[in-house]
Order: sequence, then structure tokens, then C-alpha cells
Amino acid sequence: GWSFAGLAGDDATGVLFANDQLNGLFMGFRVTEDNEFERLWQREIITSQTTTSSETGMVYVTDYADEVLNLVVLDVLTGEELLRIPTPAVRSSIGSIIFTDNGDVYVAANEPGQSTGLLIRFYIP
Repeated sequence: GWSFAGLAGDDATGVLFANDQLNGLFMGFRVTEDNEFERLWQREIITSQTTTSSETGMVYVTDYADEVLNLVVLDVLTGEELLRIPTPAVRSSIGSIIFTDNGDVYVAANEPGQSTGLLIRFYIP
């Protein structure tokens, strides 16, 4: 597979995240004591945006599904989908996900081919 986005990681847990956009997969890995990669989980998600929070134990990703860009929140250790929120964006995006200490999460969607993009705010306590 291939990915536009690079690897991401969570310092607190040591979990690394890999994104295979060609096959629509997002995975969590950990390095073992033998310096081997152990896959912890795998999700069918087409993402180009990933942001982690060591404080909350969550990884925020986008998933372009059913012609809508969704904000998806996963558990860092298990990959369990905790939350899925559709956005007004109707194209896959290479924008950013930014979160604040007070629970605000912003998704920047560039809406390729359109003259304007979107900055979407969510509150996730």
C-alpha cells in the first residue's frame, strides 16, 4: 500500500500508527523487546489526517466514507471506534485535526476542487 501521511505515534503508550490509503487501512503497532513490530489492531478507514492525545488515550482520524468526511475517534491501545461524527465536507481532505485542552476539536478540510475550505469545530469532553 501507500500513504500520503507519514507515521504517527503516541509517546505515553509507545503505539505507532500506520496508514495504508491504497487499501483503506489504519493500524496501530508496538515495537516488541526483540525490536519487531507487533500489530495491535487494524481498522478499515481511509484517512489522511491523524492526531493523537496521550492525555486522553485517543487517536483522532478522518475517514472519507459514503461521500462524507467523518471525524473518527479511536482508542489508542485497542483501535475501538469511540465516536464517529460526519462533517459538512463532501471530499476527502488533507487538512489538519487540532484539539485543545478544553475538549474542542477542529477539523480543517480543504475541499479539493472547490474555491473554499471548511474549519469545523466539535466539542468532545
